[in-house]
Amino acid sequence: MQELLQFINLKKKNGLIIEKEGMNKMIPETCTFCKGKLSKGRTDFTAKLKNTVVSITNVPAYICDHCGESYFTPDTSKYIDKIMQEFHSGKFLAHPIPAGEIEFEKEIV
Repeated sequence: MQELLQFINLKKKNGLIIEKEGMNKMIPETCTFCKGKLSKGRTDFTAKLKNTVVSITNVPAYICDHCGESYFTPDTSKYIDKIMQEFHSGKFLAHPIPAGEIEFEKEIV
């Protein structure tokens, strides 16, 4: 499992970062929200489905140095999808974590 989460050596071409020459697996070189610089790092991926919150920790990502937005390579995204599918089919036994939920009740126009 760990080897699937390892970063692939990346190259730059025309302002985009690509995994292999000629492949259409690209992520932006800068943040699409604030134009900050992206750096390799690790982050958590959290999703809420119905009444269940799933958190995948230590996920490799490109993280904006300015606003903190995370970008995943296509391979990492595919692996996140695989983990989520296996979790929902009961193949993963996840340990419970405490989580707080606050409902946003105020109407803002």
